[in-house]
Amino acid sequence: KRTIYSTMWETTKIPEEYIYNLNQCEAVILPSKPNINTFSAQGVNCVMYDVPLGIDIHTFTEKNKVRAKNKIVFGTSGISRHGWPRKGFTEAVEAFLKAFPNGNENVEFRIKCYPNDPRPSYKDERIICDEGEWEKQKLANWYRSLDCFVSMSKGEGFGLMPLEAMSCGTPCIIPNWFGPETYATEFNAFLVDYKLVPATHYYEGMGLWCEPNVKHCSEIMKCIYKNTEKILSKSQKASSDARKFTF
Repeated sequence: KRTIYSTMWETTKIPEEYIYNLNQCEAVILPSKPNINTFSAQGVNCVMYDVPLGIDIHTFTEKNKVRAKNKIVFGTSGISRHGWPRKGFTEAVEAFLKAFPNGNENVEFRIKCYPNDPRPSYKDERIICDEGEWEKQKLANWYRSLDCFVSMSKGEGFGLMPLEAMSCGTPCIIPNWFGPETYATEFNAFLVDYKLVPATHYYEGMGLWCEPNVKHCSEIMKCIYKNTEKILSKSQKASSDARKFTF
């Protein structure tokens, strides 16, 4: 049969049993060059295409961008049931608490999570959980309510939500590794330092993923809090770059 397979992976090694099936395909479509490099290095030798994911640029726009008055709002999101703790929710919360330990800073951290998904434990009232399965317009409004989207993910095949946030004019704090290498740069995002370590949990034995530097992320948050113009300097570039990723 002539099969074209569209897939992705989040670490530097795919399961061995995938390789034979992929090599039976006419072609494989992947959303980032690091995915192609990973698959090729392990012996996937069929034709592979680098096709980034697209976003709905008519919904994820800067229109009616809402800012919390005199408050800096950070936020993170993702489907954490897919390989917890890969999404890095705990590290994002840890960075926030490290950046603003006194409790009297005018800041907020919002976690957009899905029903019954794992989530970090916290007691700080400035950390708010927004739970639910949302349609696109509500999600776009949520992106626009943030000053910065924080991704401390250890690995993304592409990373769609940071790109959607960028399209809404909300720059990201993100490690520029694997999937996000496709769109995150020093000009449109705040890049977090990281090191490569063996993957764990669901991905144990599947090569390496990144370990974002919590201390560096907290320093970026503090810097943004003290110099809010840094958000504006990234916002327009983030939106214009993200909006190139049309369907």
